[in-house]
Amino acid sequence: MATVKKSKTKKIVSAVIAVILVVAIAVTGIVIGSRGKRTDVTLYTISTDNIVQTVSSTGKVSSGVKKEYKPGSVATVKKVYVEVGDEVKKGDLLASFDTSALDQQVASLNAAYTSSNASYQEAVQHQAEAAKQLKSINSSIAKAEKTLKKIEKEEKKKASTTKTTKKQTTTAPTTTSTTSNSGGIFTTTTTTTTVTEKCNHVPGGPYSQSGISYHYATCQKCGAMVQESHLYENPKKLDNSVHTYKCSKCHYVLKEVHNFESSALNTPCTVCGAKREAGFNESEAKLEVALEQLQPVFDSLKDLGEASKQIVVLLTGLANDLSQIAKDVDSLTNTITIVANVIMYEISVGNLSADKIAEAVGKAVTEAFKQGMIEFIDSGAAVQMIEAAVKSVDWKKVGKGIAESDGFIKAFAQIQLAALYAQREVYTVTASASTVNAQRQATNAAKNAYETVRDARDELADGWKAEFNGVITTCDITSGAQTTALQTGITLENMNTRVVTISLGEYDVHKVKEGMTATVKTAYGTYDGLVASIAPTATGGSETSMLDSVGSMAGISGLSSLTNSGAGVECKIIVDHPDENIIVGFDADVEIVTGTFNNVPAVPIESIVLEKQGTFVYVYDPEEETVTKTQIQTGATSDTSYEIVSGLTVGQQIVATPQTDYEEETFKVRVVTNKIK
Repeated sequence: MATVKKSKTKKIVSAVIAVILVVAIAVTGIVIGSRGKRTDVTLYTISTDNIVQTVSSTGKVSSGVKKEYKPGSVATVKKVYVEVGDEVKKGDLLASFDTSALDQQVASLNAAYTSSNASYQEAVQHQAEAAKQLKSINSSIAKAEKTLKKIEKEEKKKASTTKTTKKQTTTAPTTTSTTSNSGGIFTTTTTTTTVTEKCNHVPGGPYSQSGISYHYATCQKCGAMVQESHLYENPKKLDNSVHTYKCSKCHYVLKEVHNFESSALNTPCTVCGAKREAGFNESEAKLEVALEQLQPVFDSLKDLGEASKQIVVLLTGLANDLSQIAKDVDSLTNTITIVANVIMYEISVGNLSADKIAEAVGKAVTEAFKQGMIEFIDSGAAVQMIEAAVKSVDWKKVGKGIAESDGFIKAFAQIQLAALYAQREVYTVTASASTVNAQRQATNAAKNAYETVRDARDELADGWKAEFNGVITTCDITSGAQTTALQTGITLENMNTRVVTISLGEYDVHKVKEGMTATVKTAYGTYDGLVASIAPTATGGSETSMLDSVGSMAGISGLSSLTNSGAGVECKIIVDHPDENIIVGFDADVEIVTGTFNNVPAVPIESIVLEKQGTFVYVYDPEEETVTKTQIQTGATSDTSYEIVSGLTVGQQIVATPQTDYEEETFKVRVVTNKIK
């Protein structure tokens, strides 16, 4: 038996050894095979280089050069030093100007731009905050709607005298209410304990017309209120004061005040296109629409008995007074809703002092100004007007009447819900990207206006100087006169020179400046040149061509001008010392030196991969023997190199000439050789 066991053990050990050998051989084969599949690469070591950045293009040779000096703004001409026919040399003063009036305009435009930019930065900052606030407001609205439904449900039960034929056990409902104030919005929490059947709401009809944001129906089964949004039809029905929408379900009519950009007759509304007619009164139109939108608030006060009349009179009078200074209908309705909300809260906590109620209302309205819920021409005057109106009411008498009313809790809940709806609208607008985009556009417009007037002021302050030798061919300004933006001013021409006109693409126009040196090459020689002028606008197309982007990367300008799709900016180069070999009508190659960068980290052009997402290289890892596709940022460019701004450092190694068909972003390589610059 012992002998048999020993024999079996030897066989098992031999089998295990055989399996291990097979696995080892297989693994070795895989490793050898994988090494055999490595990609051969040549490496380049990153070093520093001197980059001479140029913009190149081809243009037509023409005779003569012309420069028109235009004021571009209003200023006083100090003195004109030339007249038609005068020969001048480069640098001669042609005219001088008094720009003191422009200084004030520039300062005003700069202040407007600074303010607009601050508003834009604030809008960006508040966008995320508003999104968070919107979530909280929506939660509060849901709770307030639920509370109001419970109150109305309980109200229906108390008023019902219908006898039920089904046996049903119901405990007497117990209702408790607590009121709290948070940030100017007041919340009432009502807890009702009752036992009843679970109800799937069956809306009854018709819909009531008691609200602007929603229409309401009463459940046929349990009496609960069911809320749905209005559905407004197009086109809009127009009249003299407002444009209107009619709900397709309940036929409720929503009115909005026309928005006119000027006070002139026949000016079209920017919203609906209706024209302003004689007799239109904007404040009356705002009041008409606001009172209609406030009807739900007034309706909620009806159950308060005689006390409600004084509150309605107060709110209506305030709406009438504030319509004169409110910037829009929303500001007017939101303000009246806030005032009603605060008054109801102060009464609910037993505060019947006119001074204290007025103070609380003033604080709430001021906070609404800060949140952007309301806007008035004069916010200080609006607050004073509101506080004075609130102080004029005998709140002790009003409070006594309300205390004897059974509808206080419901009225309070309805007004609070209206206030929450208004606040939600504000946060919805603030949180939207369209608000930030609109502010950014306004900021850009303010910046452009400021820079345009500033540059015009600076040019006039320095005086007009001849940019080249020539003859004055027109002079439309005189000493002591006022300039206008449409005047020609002074025209300087030189017909003895040669000019090459080229087209600069979008990616090159900002690199080239007037006064830069250039090299002009023709079939018969090479000439020095100078950038004389750059057009202020692009011509030749409506869309930017991809050729401009690619051409800029390769150091070639104006490729879009070769197609019908790309626009170009006209640039004129004066040729120094032209001779008979530079012929008018022929083409000439132009190279403009736009910058020299010495001893900067650089990467060869052939080592980079240009993609829509950016510029990439393949960086070598000597320890892993792999290369990884890595994005870099480049700066100045020459015919052979790119300046490295970020993503690579001196001493790193990259693939010298990467292929375009690499399937992986990181893979094993075999280094064939190292390229030396």
